[in-house]
Amino acid sequence: MKNLVLLVCFLLTPMWMSAQITLEKIVKKTEKKVERRVEKKIDKGIDKGLDAAEDGIEEGVKSENKTKSESKNTQSKPSDSTTETPATSPTDAPQEPQKPELVWNKYDFVPGTEIIFEDNQEGEQNGEFPSKWDLKTGTIENAEFDHHNVIYFRETGNFPNGILPLIENSSSDYLPDEFTIEFDCYFMSEKYGQNYKMIFYDSKNQKRTDLNYLQFYINNAKYGENEKLFPGAARSNVDKTAKWRHIAISFNKRALKVYMDDARLLNIPNITGNPTGITIGALDHQEGEYFIKNIRIAKGAVPLYDKLLTDGKFVTTGIKFDVAKASIKPESMGTI
Repeated sequence: MKNLVLLVCFLLTPMWMSAQITLEKIVKKTEKKVERRVEKKIDKGIDKGLDAAEDGIEEGVKSENKTKSESKNTQSKPSDSTTETPATSPTDAPQEPQKPELVWNKYDFVPGTEIIFEDNQEGEQNGEFPSKWDLKTGTIENAEFDHHNVIYFRETGNFPNGILPLIENSSSDYLPDEFTIEFDCYFMSEKYGQNYKMIFYDSKNQKRTDLNYLQFYINNAKYGENEKLFPGAARSNVDKTAKWRHIAISFNKRALKVYMDDARLLNIPNITGNPTGITIGALDHQEGEYFIKNIRIAKGAVPLYDKLLTDGKFVTTGIKFDVAKASIKPESMGTI
């Protein structure tokens, strides 16, 4: 039995060795085949990259040659002008001229600090004549309009009729060389020609002066031949919207400035004559909504800065706010 086993092993040994040799040959052959294919793929990729690089170089050379050719042709053409145009840099290009800046104070009104006369209609009885005024002629009474106490011009007759401040010694000149006057007046919508007037003397107690009168329409201020339309307004004496207008007047020895709301409309450097007082009226014989309020006359001889230096303080009513609001009215800008 033992001899039989040895015999079988002897017979199978050559077959096993042959199979092992064959497997090793297959592995080596496969490895060489893979290496050749990988090398072939690499060579193919390198060739493709080199081809692309060569194409790029050829295109660059062609483009450069074309540019040189065009440049040569351009330089060889005859010029229509004998003057050569030098190359310009961005800094040599013509610069756009800067627009000049305008600095202009359109509202420089500063109210006087020493009050001569003031009436805000507080405590007035509706339907009665205003207690702080005197009457030349006309029908003028206290009323309430737009939730405010107002002076109501029901009818004034021919101007210079109207009302004048009730001031002690009103027959004398009570206006100083420098003064300011302020008041609010109401204009109706679609009311053609509605206007208020002011003359610079007391028409009841003083002699007539040679001064012209001021006239105010809804979008216009006029003194003699000087008149100005409110900025942006289409018409001077009529408007589609009813509105209050704040009027401010500044007189300095002989110069007269007139403001409407936040715009200075008149700036007259020299007027002849001496203002001695005022009379306010309205030129209309028909009943209508003619109201004024918050009238104030003040001495303006002392500038605010000088007042601050001498007294250490100054008191002004020139800073005004909208009703029940913290917003400051435009006519306060001069004081501020």
